[in-house]
Amino acid sequence: MTDANDRKSVNIPESGLAYPKNKAWRVRFVHKGNLPKNAVATCNYDRKIILVYRGLGFSAMLAALIHEAVHAAAPYLDEQSVQAIERGVANIIKPVVAPKVKRGKK
Repeated sequence: MTDANDRKSVNIPESGLAYPKNKAWRVRFVHKGNLPKNAVATCNYDRKIILVYRGLGFSAMLAALIHEAVHAAAPYLDEQSVQAIERGVANIIKPVVAPKVKRGKK
């Protein structure tokens, strides 16, 4: 992985997104056996699919989905950057979404 501070060595598309706009990503909630060992989620860039372990609680599932979505949208980011974005986005979204999920609203 390249150093995120060395932008000359990181191939960042002009749009900021590294995936074709005409190819939609899919998200599937799966059994643990469908994931790599010790993983709760994974992003398959070639197949444009994110797999998330369906047995996770709300907070962990939200964090895993955000984390893998960041990998999907910006595969050039290092893991530390992805984790920082995940935490920031989850801190914004969770307080808004959690009450609706608990009440069963869509």
